[in-house]
This record gives sequence, C-alpha cells and structure tokens, in this order.
Amino acid sequence: MGGFQDEWIEPGVAVDARKVKMMRLALGGPAEGWNPRPDVTPFRSKVLALCAQVPPGQVTTYKAIATALGSAPRAVGGALKRNPYAPLPVPCHRVVAASLGIGGFAGSDSASDVRILLKRAILRAEGVVFDEATGKVKPTNAVGSATVFTDFDTSDETALLRFAASSLAP
Repeated sequence: MGGFQDEWIEPGVAVDARKVKMMRLALGGPAEGWNPRPDVTPFRSKVLALCAQVPPGQVTTYKAIATALGSAPRAVGGALKRNPYAPLPVPCHRVVAASLGIGGFAGSDSASDVRILLKRAILRAEGVVFDEATGKVKPTNAVGSATVFTDFDTSDETALLRFAASSLAP
C-alpha cells in the first residue's frame, strides 16, 4: 500500500489541502488537481524540477544545477531562495555551495542563523556527513555512497516543465 492515504487524516482535523497534495506526491501517490503557479517562471520551474531529483542522503550544488541548465549559480540560488514547495517535493536544503560549504537557506547565509542550523540538521538526519573542522559536506555520506549528486535528467526540457506544471503547483 504505497502513497498517501486520505484515511490517515484523523476525522474532524483541519488540514491544509496543499500539504495533503504534497504528501501524496512525496509518498508516491498522484498529485491530482495541481495546477501551475503563475508566479513560477519557466526557468524557476526547471530549477525546482532538477532540485526535486536530488535523493535523500545526497546534495548537489548551485553550480551543478546551473551547469545542467546552462545558467549561473546565482540565478539558481535566486530561484531557490523562496521555494514554495519546500521541503517536499522540492528539497532545496539539499543544494550547497560548490565548495561543499552549507550555502544559503530560506534567504539566509549566516552560519549562525537558525535557518542554516536547520538546513544542516535536516541534511544530517538524511545521512549527509559534515567535516566538523571545516563545516563542509564530506564526499561520502553515512552509508559510504557519493554525497554529491550531479546525474540530472535534462534530456527532455518539455518533461521538466511538465513535471513542474503537474506536481509543483498548490
């Protein structure tokens, strides 16, 4: 029995319909009824679609996404800065700096900001390992696999936009 089940919601409990749809998608169920958001540009949709390909326990870099799209790392950071689909289905916390430093999160880049501490905690919970001396992501994760994901599927640009249109809307 895969996917989100509506009966998992307790009767009488008020729920946010968007979050229910996000959970359906995250747990392998259909995201029926989602429509594209008008404030998400085609470029931002592509960035979000690539970010959604990064599996738990791995990270990617702003530069890797930019390279896959023929863009610039700052443009990717700008597209992720206010991710309306965080943490799922678009786990932008899995995007770090090219140096494997933590990078930004939720509009902050201060190492002591609670948002950056949260990003680090989420990544650790997913199996990402940090070098305690430098604070950077280690090249292998907790299960010994390569940490940095760069195997983006960009073979069909239309598919990236279709993904965004079908599964990233509220």
